[in-house]
Amino acid sequence: MQHLLSKILERVYFLFLTTSDSENEINIADDNSLTAQTFSLWENQSYSVFKKEYRKIAYNRFTIFLGRNCPTSMQLDAIEFLGLHFSKANMKAFLADITEIGNLNGIDLNEYNEFINLFYPVWEITSKELELANSDRNLRSGHFCQSFRLNREIVLSELLGKTFQLDALIPLIKPLERDNVTASLLENMSSNHLIGQALIPRLDRLLSEVCKTLEVSEPFDIFVSNQPIQGAWIMAMMSSSEKNYITITSELVMKLSDDELKFVIGHEIGHWLFNINDITSLLNACYDEEDNVPSISLQNLLATWKKLAEFSADRVGIVACGSVEVAIESLYRVSTGLDPQRMEFRGKEYLNNLDSELPNKLDLKFFRDDIHPPLPIRMKALDLFGNSKLYQCWKQDKELIFEDTNLSEQMGELIRLLDFTSENPLHNRRLLAITLGGFILAGVDEEIHQDEIEQIKEVLYRFVLNADFIISYVVKLIEDGTDLFPMLEDALVDLIVADEEEKYNLMNIFIEVALSDGVLKSEETELLLQIGSFLKIDRENILRVIARFLGRGFFFEKQVPDSIFDLLDRKHPFHSGNLDERIELANNQNADPSELNQLASDADPFIRRLVLFNESTPEKTRMELLDSPSLMREIHEEKDDKDSEHQLIQ
Repeated sequence: MQHLLSKILERVYFLFLTTSDSENEINIADDNSLTAQTFSLWENQSYSVFKKEYRKIAYNRFTIFLGRNCPTSMQLDAIEFLGLHFSKANMKAFLADITEIGNLNGIDLNEYNEFINLFYPVWEITSKELELANSDRNLRSGHFCQSFRLNREIVLSELLGKTFQLDALIPLIKPLERDNVTASLLENMSSNHLIGQALIPRLDRLLSEVCKTLEVSEPFDIFVSNQPIQGAWIMAMMSSSEKNYITITSELVMKLSDDELKFVIGHEIGHWLFNINDITSLLNACYDEEDNVPSISLQNLLATWKKLAEFSADRVGIVACGSVEVAIESLYRVSTGLDPQRMEFRGKEYLNNLDSELPNKLDLKFFRDDIHPPLPIRMKALDLFGNSKLYQCWKQDKELIFEDTNLSEQMGELIRLLDFTSENPLHNRRLLAITLGGFILAGVDEEIHQDEIEQIKEVLYRFVLNADFIISYVVKLIEDGTDLFPMLEDALVDLIVADEEEKYNLMNIFIEVALSDGVLKSEETELLLQIGSFLKIDRENILRVIARFLGRGFFFEKQVPDSIFDLLDRKHPFHSGNLDERIELANNQNADPSELNQLASDADPFIRRLVLFNESTPEKTRMELLDSPSLMREIHEEKDDKDSEHQLIQ
């Protein structure tokens, strides 16, 4: 994954630079410097070919680091990022390199120790753990199987990472990871069986052989679950610094051959290698309640993405077992529960006839919520990869190529079958109705503002990922002088004839657009009544729907004017003066008690303390301050500090 590997290497180089002698200018073009030579050892472990732009980016970051008087936060950001992508072996190699660079550059010992101590809590490691680990600069993101990964899945994963603000939420990844893996471990320990050389030597041997083939040194544990179904799954750490748990059902272990089990194990390790768990865990954190779910359009996109991830993992399974035929038969067994030999399954013949037998788009809608692609498409994808230039070059000569146009085009055809945007044939009519009605309501004052267009988009995003297309289309209609009302009526008639229950949902959407500016104008009410007539809702019911909508979302609370405070002689809870004015007032023994009441709510504890000791403060207010734990804590801490100073003086 070139983009991710570049980001990892850029942060490695940045941290190396921060350990260099910052008082001397570091020449980034000097490849003979200790920093550059050490860093090249990390670059050489990468299987991908990169432009070395990340060195320039790292140097620019380092320049900012020096300009800000070396803020620790910049180092911590880089350390947190690497903590997600480093194995313990990587961590040991990195800290050894940092130590060598620091020693040879004569960095101050105290400064060095302070820097090194940043790593241990963030990476959740101890020096003793590092002593036990092997030193290794091989990065998971630079693994050779990254070259086999489905290109569209790589790009889509990166785009989803940006969409869900993955970089900004890196500190959240670790606790999410810990909770998920702990829960998986507890479940496995309570009801499943950990393989080992003594208990289940066959699986232990196969795991070792797969890890050797895939050149994976990170620790994996396999648990066997006593279940009469065929299945396997992995709970992988989002960083590779801990063990990863693969669970396989006993039925699968009993039915599959050694090579078929290698395909299954390799597939699960492929999920770990390509690490989509970070996005999945963030999704679970973002959408954690029944009434807090992704939009229909986003659900469709995520369903496609998960299927693409299965294609990528299948390719690692093929590498692990070394045979497309074995991979095909493994899928046959797992998906159907049948023995391909006893069923006289002829894989090559099946694949040769598959082009004419692939399911059509309409049939595939039933697989929308399934994580895995339908069996025929998944088998076809395996066959395409197994016979591709990409795989054959590696299998024959261990040569890695980074582009296989023919394979990409063939996979594109399969992806187009799987990617589904809506199951509703009236999907586009709904988008058109919402946009037409939205623009009609926005134009009530004969001028459509950008914030009104943004509100229409907000509604459309519930149904479509990109609202710009439909917005641009309707804008063009308006520019052409088209009358939108007849078009809106046509679209609404089509929708309510197909589903009469939808009319109230649509009505609520139009009311929402009308209220986007926080005001309901009489002209908008008239337009809503007219739109309601298109939906076959009578005037009284339309007005009732409007009234109910007004009671939602604190609409009325937002309309309450400031003059209410003056009208009822209510005092604002906070004093509006600047800091000096508030301190002076809190110190004033003749201050107005009502102003002291305001200052008793001040954010500054010093001001609240002044109010506490002001003789003009009302007794009730003083008692409330005495009940403030934070204020009492500060007063006691100050007293303790003064007592300590007094003892030192004596």
